[in-house]
Amino acid sequence: MPKAMSAIPTVPGRLPMLGHMTPFKRRPLEFVQSLRSHGDLVRIYLGRTPVYVANSPEAIHRIFVAEQRHLNNGRIFDKARQVFGNGIPFSDGSFYVRQRRIMQPAFHRQRVEQYAEIMRAEATAKAESWTAGQVVDLHSEMRELVIDTVAKTLFSSELGREAVRELKRSIPILLGGIVSRTLSPAELLNRLPVGKSRRIDEAKERLRRVIGEVIREYRANPGDRNDLLSMLLLSHDDTTGEGMTDDQLHDEIIGITVSGTETATLSLSWLFHEMSRHPDVEKRVYAEIDSVLGDQTVGFEHVAALEYTHRVITEILRLHHPLWMLMRRAHSTVELAGVQLPPGTEVMFSPYALHRDPVLYPDPHRFDPDRWLNGGYEDAPPGTFIPFGLGRRQCIGEAFGWAEVTIGTAEIVRRWRLRPVAGRKVREVALATVHPSELPMVIEPRDGSGKSPSASS
Repeated sequence: MPKAMSAIPTVPGRLPMLGHMTPFKRRPLEFVQSLRSHGDLVRIYLGRTPVYVANSPEAIHRIFVAEQRHLNNGRIFDKARQVFGNGIPFSDGSFYVRQRRIMQPAFHRQRVEQYAEIMRAEATAKAESWTAGQVVDLHSEMRELVIDTVAKTLFSSELGREAVRELKRSIPILLGGIVSRTLSPAELLNRLPVGKSRRIDEAKERLRRVIGEVIREYRANPGDRNDLLSMLLLSHDDTTGEGMTDDQLHDEIIGITVSGTETATLSLSWLFHEMSRHPDVEKRVYAEIDSVLGDQTVGFEHVAALEYTHRVITEILRLHHPLWMLMRRAHSTVELAGVQLPPGTEVMFSPYALHRDPVLYPDPHRFDPDRWLNGGYEDAPPGTFIPFGLGRRQCIGEAFGWAEVTIGTAEIVRRWRLRPVAGRKVREVALATVHPSELPMVIEPRDGSGKSPSASS
């Protein structure tokens, strides 16, 4: 028999009117990690709204798989759609299924293999833009690299260059505004044309204009240009024969850019940060890349061959998962942790906290790529490790992301070592994603000469 909702514990510390908003906003990472100790399913309050937090891998797996048809994207995604549109990272229901079906061919393995050359060229250009002894803001540098890469896989035409520049300018503005809109208790404040809201609206309008121009140019000159946009234009729903409207294409371009930017940017940023803190790991990564690549140009075929580097990236995705909270809303009865939740219930879970659960991962705060040796946690409960989601909502660009991070790492490692700046403490900050408070790093040549490597090195 299912348990009554009254059996779900309410997390201590609820305040009148505010609920748990104070720790949720002031120390969110500590707060979401603390919830596991109160049970597999617990109740918190965001203001007066009860939210039910799933903490066990079994419950989270049910959200993604067994109960996914009874859940829509929740409160966060309602606000995100206002900023980013209705692309597949933010859409729901039958519309999501249709859009994903139309878009799937653009992310097949053969296409990702073709995009690998763009990934290599952009990573090479970024690495060659640095000079020995230079101090860079690595997080900003990696974001620029990733947006350039994603945008140039989207657009190959000359007209697309303005769209690339605008994506680099506007996507950080949109990402910076999403948390304030999500947690704001007053919808009216989000709509007033002042301050951050005005900057968000201006960025949205600029993107709609330049992306619209590219779409019109592609429609006027149809054909496969070996880029994502032309693939999306050529793709149709098999059941109806219909393609996407211009508005849908615009929203999918924004969705691809946003979802394709954050995970790769943060993975590369945290990877070089952790390697600088763990010389033994760094030495093994450098040795493997030198051994596997030799004098070859890095390509898609090397992504699987770089086995230790793959374990390092996997451990980055565990220890530094970019998403500290996700939400769903029940549109029919859902059963989690033995409790039936009625329609309208808001459900939350934290991939970040899940991946640091000491019950699942011994010494969870230790960076240890070898925990993934011999299959890692293959015998762990389903839902233990969810770097790209699960089930129907597993990230459509997962293969693209793995290739992008691996190739980017290899191209930088072949030229440079990155060192932390003395006296600067790097902290995790939870906004839309978990990102470094700052990440200044010193660029050092591989050979220790103090000279910048040549383009052919």
